[in-house]
Amino acid sequence: MEVNVFILLGFLLGYGFRLEGDYLFALEASSPDYLLDLQPIRSDRFTIYSPYPEEDFRFKGQIHCHTQASDGDDTLQEVMEAYQSLGYHFVVITDHDQITKAPTVPGILFIPGVEKSSSSGHILGIGVKSQTDEMRPDKIIDHIQKEGGVAIYAHPNRWPLFSGWTLRELLSVPGACGIEVINAKRWRTNSENKWDALLTRGYRIWGMAGADCHSIAREANRAWVVVAAPDLREDSIIAALRNGHFYSTEGPDLSVKVYPDKIVASTSREATIEWIAKEGVKRRVIRGVKEDTYFVEGDEGYIRVVVIRKSDKKRALGQPIFIEGAGASSKG
Repeated sequence: MEVNVFILLGFLLGYGFRLEGDYLFALEASSPDYLLDLQPIRSDRFTIYSPYPEEDFRFKGQIHCHTQASDGDDTLQEVMEAYQSLGYHFVVITDHDQITKAPTVPGILFIPGVEKSSSSGHILGIGVKSQTDEMRPDKIIDHIQKEGGVAIYAHPNRWPLFSGWTLRELLSVPGACGIEVINAKRWRTNSENKWDALLTRGYRIWGMAGADCHSIAREANRAWVVVAAPDLREDSIIAALRNGHFYSTEGPDLSVKVYPDKIVASTSREATIEWIAKEGVKRRVIRGVKEDTYFVEGDEGYIRVVVIRKSDKKRALGQPIFIEGAGASSKG
């Protein structure tokens, strides 16, 4: 009975009062101060600001993974060797509140990181060499950025009592480059609703995917990112993550090409392809295809593509492409 009461209390506090469900677009907030450097693609009617580079998506990486140094089942060496055998090109080790030192494992890039506890939710720091004792989330994000790293809001749709984020909390501490939209570890951790809420308010923020792996045997290959970068070096991968040069996936592959008036998305197996604009509205949905073209209208605010593979319903998420009408000032 005590367990049932605890679960009910957690549900009420986590979802009844803090998640805000259907009211995600009712909260008001100004856009954050930071702006990303995006290349404009101009036409007579609008300007497209795209994060998609000329390089192909080719480097498979895990950005959220734990070892025995915090609460994982496996040693650092075992984690790196397992991901190398699974075909990953890089792994970010994000042990809780500590920086895990680099191992020696050939054939795979190790990137240091941390999952930092804050007075709100957890924050991933990618590419950091040290951590701060601060608990304020804005101070933690500032520290990660000063180290040249990438700050990510971790698993926002976990129960807020257990390291998740309410939308109000996210709005109160802008500045992170990414939000972990796909987290394979817990129940109800697809956070596209909060991602769209932030994007609708003008936040330029990337959607990340992480396995949150605590056990190689059970969780290693459930979610990852695929990065477009000129080479497999730590600084190149971090720059690509900071600038949105990647897609996030539970399995499907994705290719995106951006033109002055249209966007073409393709994948290798039959899927449903969705095109999502501001307020999370589905502008176009087509099923049972491997490729689709979206013709830009100019009033989308942003457009992002979702691929849902037909065979297993696994998802791949493209990054948002920002759209401004002719004559509007550039935010890129």
